[in-house]
Amino acid sequence: MSVPWKRNWSTGATHEFIKWRYCDLKGGEVLLAYDNDHPVGMITSYTRSYLMNGKVVQLREASDWFCLPEYRQFGLGVQLMGSLMDEEEPLVVIGGNENAQALLPALGWNRIPHVNTYTLPLTTKWLVSQVWRRLPLPKCLNASARLRDISGLSAASPQVHTWCQHLTLLEKTQAVTQPAGGYALTPLLRADELEWLYSAPQGMGSFFCLVFPENIVGGGFVIGRFYCYGISKHMKLIHVQTSSPSVECYASILSAAIQYALECKADVAQFRASCPFLQRALEEVGFIWSTPTPGYWWANGASVPESFHLTFLRGDDGIRPYPS
Repeated sequence: MSVPWKRNWSTGATHEFIKWRYCDLKGGEVLLAYDNDHPVGMITSYTRSYLMNGKVVQLREASDWFCLPEYRQFGLGVQLMGSLMDEEEPLVVIGGNENAQALLPALGWNRIPHVNTYTLPLTTKWLVSQVWRRLPLPKCLNASARLRDISGLSAASPQVHTWCQHLTLLEKTQAVTQPAGGYALTPLLRADELEWLYSAPQGMGSFFCLVFPENIVGGGFVIGRFYCYGISKHMKLIHVQTSSPSVECYASILSAAIQYALECKADVAQFRASCPFLQRALEEVGFIWSTPTPGYWWANGASVPESFHLTFLRGDDGIRPYPS
């Protein structure tokens, strides 16, 4: 795994992560290709329940598509993906490297609307270390100017997330398994998946879940992850869901999540969204639009859904980057 992941972990840390990543999560599958007893390629998938046009269906989320360069000339990588394409479940992929983005359309996959990644600087430390070399100067200055407004969120609604922190894991899992409304396709979070996130190895950082009752923001939840990358502490919002999607509802949930990030001393927050309501809410609370990420759909000729609610809750998107 040190080859595709470019990580230099100890043997113990590697075994702990491999067990958690590939063995402990129900619904995950790993397909390996060997040359004699030497592994030369792999692809993984996670079968998740989605709400598609009002019906619960199973989709596969492909990840970790890798083949050693010297074996690609034999079409081994294409054979690995082809094995997933032969399964009965539709497949959804977001992003991937340049090779993957070139191969999927050639294999007959349909393009779906881009999923935009958003960033919100929370401290000047992150701005100094990252933004000046990554974002246009006007956006940097605008982000820096808004930090005072963002910091004021904690004083604006101090009671919003207090009870969220005291919910037990069981209470959280009961609250987050309700389906979202308003989309042709939206993922469903399983209770055992949330438990799996909470059991991540220590180097992965920490995961959280904030649940919102009907009488505060119309009901919903957000799950996320805190982790350190370089000198900064990051908050990755993995998924947000509500039974009544709207700009106002999403903005309220996001504001509470930002408040939580500030109290946990995060330097930057990141989220990914395909929903226009959620995209507008992210912009309203101060997130900066970043590079759009292409999405791909395979369903053996079946029609592509008309509207998506896609976030980092797909495959391994929510748990990357891995510890260095």
